[in-house]
Amino acid sequence: MAIKRQKKGQLGGGNTGSSVWGMALIMLGLLIALALLVFLAERNTNAGLGATPWEQFGNSLWLTIVTVGTVGYGDIAAVTWPGKLITIGIIFTAVLGLGFLVTRIETAVGERHRMRELGMDGTTFRNHTLICYWTSISAVALKELLAAERQVAVITEDQNHIPLIRQLGDPHSLFVTVGDPTNEDTLVRCNIKQVHTVIAASDEDTQNLIVALEAKQLNPKARIIVSTKRSELRATLTSSGVTYVASPYEMSGRLVASAAFEPEVALFIEDVSSGAKDGEEGYDLQQFALPEGSRLCNLSVAQINEALKQIKGPLLVAIAKHVGDGHFKVQPHPSDEIVLEARDSLIVLGNEEQNGRVADMLGVLQGR
Repeated sequence: MAIKRQKKGQLGGGNTGSSVWGMALIMLGLLIALALLVFLAERNTNAGLGATPWEQFGNSLWLTIVTVGTVGYGDIAAVTWPGKLITIGIIFTAVLGLGFLVTRIETAVGERHRMRELGMDGTTFRNHTLICYWTSISAVALKELLAAERQVAVITEDQNHIPLIRQLGDPHSLFVTVGDPTNEDTLVRCNIKQVHTVIAASDEDTQNLIVALEAKQLNPKARIIVSTKRSELRATLTSSGVTYVASPYEMSGRLVASAAFEPEVALFIEDVSSGAKDGEEGYDLQQFALPEGSRLCNLSVAQINEALKQIKGPLLVAIAKHVGDGHFKVQPHPSDEIVLEARDSLIVLGNEEQNGRVADMLGVLQGR
């Protein structure tokens, strides 16, 4: 399938700082030019400009600077009418020029603040999650990721969303910017080359596919998670390099159907598929990858279950065996004889305290 990617225009104001420096250089050149005029007008008088031409020019520059600065020491002054007229010109130049320069600096500072508020200065997050597009699915995913203490970058196309999104986290864990997620510059702003996972959550399946292709090109190692309305696109998305395809409507339909004849099962699934809410004792399904040298490496499922019991940890409900090339096979209710190795994962069910004990034992955070 051929897709033509269109880049949207970027917000202006990026050259404001350089224009201020340009104005400063122009002002410096103007000072030297005015000093040269004073020198030419006063060099043959008794204005106290000095004996040598270089000394005369230096004092002319000094006179120009103190006049522009509105200091007016009076140690050196013009005595000829041409010199006085030039000095009057210097005074008007100072009033108008400095006022204009100050205005430009204030504008530059204000523009810089505005660009920072829009996230145009980028982020230095590493190994973080990038959420593309702000939708209801994005909001739920962001809350879950922040609850899991993950750093997250969010791209929204509407700058009015930025204050609302920032309320959900702090700057150490959440970066928000405005832009087009299919635009390479926007992705680079979110440090795409250091991203661990990209979540494409647009309401338009085509946009999600474009984001997946662009992100995969910029960071081939990144996991790509795509939300789609049409489950029939799963094969197309997977073949384009997408790691996981989620169909919220399909999942919601299954949950609704389950609630119709086994409501407690539906309630259980809803509970364990989300983190515990503040002030509530909840259970959560979490995944922990076995690092190299872990005490659980090369142990059987039966031995791992015993180790979890000893620390009063969570229940082991499944494992994910690494089968090569970054692919994993999930095995629910695994057999006691299966031996786990480094890079394999435990999928456990427990409350926050129980899951925390596993994290401490392995020395890793949840996730892979």
